[in-house]
Amino acid sequence: MMAWTWSLSMQALQFRTSCAYWFSHLFSTSILTGAKSGLDSLKQLRGYWGCMEEERMALLEFKSSFNATDYIGGAFLPSWVDDKGSDCCTWERVICSPTTGRITQLSLNDVRDNNLGPAAWYLNTTLFLPFEELLYLDLSGIFNGCFRNEGGRGRVPPGLKKLQVLNLSDNQLNSSILPFLGALTSLETLSLRSNELEGSLPLREFSQLRNLKILDLSQNRLGSGSLTIQGNFTKRTVQYTRLPPIQGVKRLSKLERLDLSENHFDKSILKFVGAFPSLNTLSLGSNGMEGSLSAHALEALSKLEILDLSYNSFTWSIPPSIGNLSSLKHLSLAYNRFNGSLPIQGLCKLKSLQDLVLGGNSFEGVIPSCLSNLTSLRMLDLSENQLRGSIPSSLITSLTSLEYISLENNNFEGAFWFGSFANSSRLEVVKLSSGGNKLEVQTEYPSWVPSFQLKVLVLTNCNLNKPAGIIPKFLSLQYDLREIDLSHNSLRGNLPSWLLHNKTKLELLNVQNNSLTGHLNLTSRLSLNISWLFISENHFHGQLPANIGEVLPNLEVLHASQNNFEGSIPSSIGEMRNLFTLDLSNNNFSGEIPEQLAIGCQSLVSLKLSNNKLQGQIFPKLSNLTRLIELYLDGNHFSGNALNGAYEGFLLVRLDIGNNYISGKIPSWIGNFTGLVTLDMRDNLFEGHIPTEIGNLKELYLLDLSGNFLSGPIPLSSDSPSLRFIHLGRNGFRGSLPISLLNSSSSLVTLDIGGNNFSGHIPYWIGEFSELRILLFEGNNLQGPIPPQLCQLKKIRIMDLSNNTISGSIPKCFSDIPFGRSEFREYMFMETGAGTRYSLQSYKYQSVVEGNNDYDADEVFENKPEKVKFTTKRRSNSYEGSILDFMSGLDLSSNLLTGEIPPEMGNLNEILALNLSHNQFSGSISKSFSNLTQIESLDLSHNNLSGQIPLELTELPFLAIFSVAYNNLSGKTPDMKAQFATFDIDSYEGNPFLCGPPLLRNCTTGVESKVAPATYLDDGMDLVSFYASFAVSYVMCLLALAFILYINSYWRRIWFGLIEAGIYSCYDFVFTTVHKFSSHRRT
Repeated sequence: MMAWTWSLSMQALQFRTSCAYWFSHLFSTSILTGAKSGLDSLKQLRGYWGCMEEERMALLEFKSSFNATDYIGGAFLPSWVDDKGSDCCTWERVICSPTTGRITQLSLNDVRDNNLGPAAWYLNTTLFLPFEELLYLDLSGIFNGCFRNEGGRGRVPPGLKKLQVLNLSDNQLNSSILPFLGALTSLETLSLRSNELEGSLPLREFSQLRNLKILDLSQNRLGSGSLTIQGNFTKRTVQYTRLPPIQGVKRLSKLERLDLSENHFDKSILKFVGAFPSLNTLSLGSNGMEGSLSAHALEALSKLEILDLSYNSFTWSIPPSIGNLSSLKHLSLAYNRFNGSLPIQGLCKLKSLQDLVLGGNSFEGVIPSCLSNLTSLRMLDLSENQLRGSIPSSLITSLTSLEYISLENNNFEGAFWFGSFANSSRLEVVKLSSGGNKLEVQTEYPSWVPSFQLKVLVLTNCNLNKPAGIIPKFLSLQYDLREIDLSHNSLRGNLPSWLLHNKTKLELLNVQNNSLTGHLNLTSRLSLNISWLFISENHFHGQLPANIGEVLPNLEVLHASQNNFEGSIPSSIGEMRNLFTLDLSNNNFSGEIPEQLAIGCQSLVSLKLSNNKLQGQIFPKLSNLTRLIELYLDGNHFSGNALNGAYEGFLLVRLDIGNNYISGKIPSWIGNFTGLVTLDMRDNLFEGHIPTEIGNLKELYLLDLSGNFLSGPIPLSSDSPSLRFIHLGRNGFRGSLPISLLNSSSSLVTLDIGGNNFSGHIPYWIGEFSELRILLFEGNNLQGPIPPQLCQLKKIRIMDLSNNTISGSIPKCFSDIPFGRSEFREYMFMETGAGTRYSLQSYKYQSVVEGNNDYDADEVFENKPEKVKFTTKRRSNSYEGSILDFMSGLDLSSNLLTGEIPPEMGNLNEILALNLSHNQFSGSISKSFSNLTQIESLDLSHNNLSGQIPLELTELPFLAIFSVAYNNLSGKTPDMKAQFATFDIDSYEGNPFLCGPPLLRNCTTGVESKVAPATYLDDGMDLVSFYASFAVSYVMCLLALAFILYINSYWRRIWFGLIEAGIYSCYDFVFTTVHKFSSHRRT
C-alpha cells in the first residue's frame, strides 16, 4: 500500500505523468512479491508435488501459438520444453500452488514484439481451460489488435473465474473486450491501461465485478459525454449538472483505487466518482478538464487519501472546500491554470497531508504561514508560479519531516538563510530559484552544521552568497549527492577541488553562467561517475586538462562553451565512449580536431566547436561517428579543401560550417546526407554553381549559402515540403528571379536573395508564399513597379526592397499588411522544431517520488536560431532567434519611387522601422503617421516632400531615429519635447524653408507662412533653386571677366581685338549672304 502510494506521488513530480510504473509496481510489488514470498514459505513447509500434465501441455500449446518472428530475444521461453520430466512449476513466468501443484500465477507480459509479425494476434481463450486455480494473469504488451474468444462466444473458461488479478495493459484492445471481462466476477485488480477504449466509462460491463478494488483505465480515449448504466437497472444518465444515485456504482462498493488519467473526461466526472464510497486513491490527471474546480462532489469520499488532478486546465483559485477532504495525504494540482492566492482556509486544514504538489500554475502572493502547521508534510512543490515576497524561514524550520522541497521559478525576493534546513534530517531534495533576480540565498553565515544528506541541490539564479560569490562550503560534507546545480549566479574564484571529492554518486554538476576563473583541475585521484558536466559561460582559461577523458570516462554531456580555453582539444576525449554531446564552442581552441575524438567517441550525437581557431580537415579520414547528428564548426579557420576526407556513414541532420575560409566548389556528395534538416555554409569562399544533388535533401528546413561567390541556376527540388528558410544573399546570382523558388516550398518563412545581380520585375508569384515572414530583395537590379500581390503576404514582418531601381508608387494596399501585429506572433524563427528530450536517470526519490531529472533539448540539442540582417536606425543590424518574432520593418529606400506617400501607411501601427529615403516622393507628410505608435525609426530623407512637418509626430513615444533631411519642407520644426528633444540638426538639414530649433534659422512671421508648392523638373530638381543658382553663377562670371580686363591692359587689348574681329566677321557674313540672296532673286 505504501509503495503504491509513493509511486502515485511520483506522477505529480515528473514533467510528464506516466502511469506505466503505477501498475507494474502494483502488480510486481503489492501482489506478485507478496504471493511469491508466501507461496515459497508454504512450499518449504508442505512439500512440492509438481505441476499438472494438462497444464503443462496447455503451456506448450500456448508457446507454439506464437510465430517464431513474434517474440523478443534470441530464445523464446527456453525453459518451456516438451519433456515429461520437466516440471512446469519451475519454468520461467510460472508460479504454482505449493499445496495442489496447480498453476496460480502466469506472467506472459511483453513476450511478443508488437512491431513484428502479423497485423493482429488473437488469444485463444480455450488454452486456459485446464487452469482451474489461476489467480494472477499478466498479458500486457502482447496484443496488437482485438481479443477473440474462439472457445464459444461469451463463455469464460472455468479456470479464469477464480482470477483475481488481470493485467491487459499496453495492448491495442478496444471495447469488444469488455463483455468478456464483465464475466470475471472474482477480479480484484484490473488494468486496461494504454489501450484503445473509447466512449464513456464502461460501468454496465463492470457492474458484476463486485470484488473489484483496483481499476486502471488510464491512457485510453474514454470521455464523459453521458455516463449510462443499463442491464438490470433503470437507464440513467449522468449529466454535468446533476447525478442521480446509480446502482451500478453502488455495486462497485469495494473499489479503492481508480486511475482515469490521460483520457478525455471533463469535470463532470468528479460528481460521478464521488459515488464510490470506498475510494482512497483517485487519479484524473491529463484529461484537459476546464473551468473552476469544485470539491463538493468529492466530500463524500471520506477515505480519500490520494487525489491527482494534475495536467488539466482548471482555472480560478483552489476552492476552500478542498479542506473538507480531511483524510488526504497526497494532493497534486500541478500544471493547471490556477491563479490568485493560495487558499489558507482550504489547504491549511489538511492536517494529514504529506505531499502537496502545486507547481506549474499562476499562484500569486506570499506563501501562507499556516502551512507550517502541516507538520507531516514530506513533499512541498510550489515551483513555476508567481509567488513573491520572502521565503519564510519559520515555515522551513517547522517542517522537520520534509524530504523534498521545490520553490524554483517564482518571484521571491529578499534574503533567505539556507541554515533554516539544518534540522530537517530527512531532507534529500532542495530546489530554489527566482525569476526576478531579487532573491539572495546565504549559506555561510552564521555557521551551521547540516543534519541531512542531500541527493539533489538546485540553487539557480538566486544571487548565491552575494557579494562574496563563494560556492557553499557545506557541500564538502554531502557525500550522497547525485545532482548539483549552482548555475546562473555570480559565483567567483576557482572551482574548488573539494566539490568533487568523495562524491562517487554524483552524476550531474552544473555551474554554467557564473564568473568562475582559473584552470579546470582534474586530478587522477578523483573517482567520479559524472555523466553531465556544465561549465559554460564562465571565465575558465588555459588548456583543458589533458587527462579529462581518463578522469571522466563516463561523461555523456560536456558543455564548456563561452570560456577562454586555449590550445588543442585533448585527445583523451576519445576515451569518453558514452559521450553524446560535446560543446566547446566560443573559446580559443586551435589546431585540428583530434583523430582520437572521431574514432573513440562512438556515441557522439552532437558536436559543437563553433567560434574557435580550428583548422585542418572537417571530416577526418578515420571516423566512427556513425551516430553524429549535429556538427557545428562555424566561425573557425578552416580553409581551402577542408571538405575533403571521409564523410561516409554520417547521419547528419544539422551541418554548419559557415564563416570560415573554405574555397572551391560545393561538393556534390552533400546530397548524400538525405536526412539533413539544416545546411549552413554561409560566409565562405565557395564559387561556381550549386550542385544539383542538393535537390535530394527532401527534409531540408534551412538552407544558408549566403556570403559566397556562387552563380548559375538555383536547383531547388519541387518536392521540398519542409523547406522554411532560404538564404542566398550576397552571391553572384543574376537574371530574373527563378520560379524554382516557388516550386521549392509554398511554406517558406524567410526568403533572402539580397546583394546579388537579379534583374527584371518582382514576380507576382511572390504573393503565393502565404507563410512568409521575412523577404529580403535589397541590393539587386530589380525594376518596374511594386506588384500588388505583395499585399497578400499577411504574415510578413520584415520586407527589404532597398537599393534597386524600382519605380512607380507605393500600392495603397500596403496598409493592409500587418507588419508585426500581435496576432501573427505565434511563429518562432528557429532552425528546427522541437528537439529531443533526454532524461538523466540520476536520482530516484524513493519515499515520495520515483522519477528522473529531465534536462530538455535546450540543454542538449539547442535549436540554432536564424540570423537576419536588416538596416534600421541607420545601422545594418543582425537580428537572431526569438528577437525576430518582435522585429518588424519596411525598407523601400534608394529606389525610383514617385508620387505621394499613401496616408494609409499610417495604419501600420505595429511597425518598428520604416525607411522611404532616397526616392522621389512628393507631396506632404500625412498626419496619419502619428498613428505609428510603435515605430522606432522613421527615415523620409532625400525626397521631394513639401509642406510642414505634422506636429502630431511628437506624440510617437518610441521614436529614436527621425530624418526628413533634404526635402522641400517648410514652416516650423516640431517642438523639442519628448523624443523630438533628442534629434539634432542632421534630422532637418537640406530644407531651406524650415526654421526653428535645432536649426539655426529663427522663425519670423514671413518664414512661418506656408510656401507655395514648388515646381520640379523631370529628374526631381526644384526649378526655383535651379534658376536662382544659374543667375548668381552668370553674374559672378561677368564680374570676374570685367575685373580681369580692368587690371590687365594686355588682356584688355586682346579681348577688344577679338570683339572687333568678331564684329567684322559677322558684318562680312551678313553682307555676303544678303548680296548672294539679292543676286539670286534677280536671275
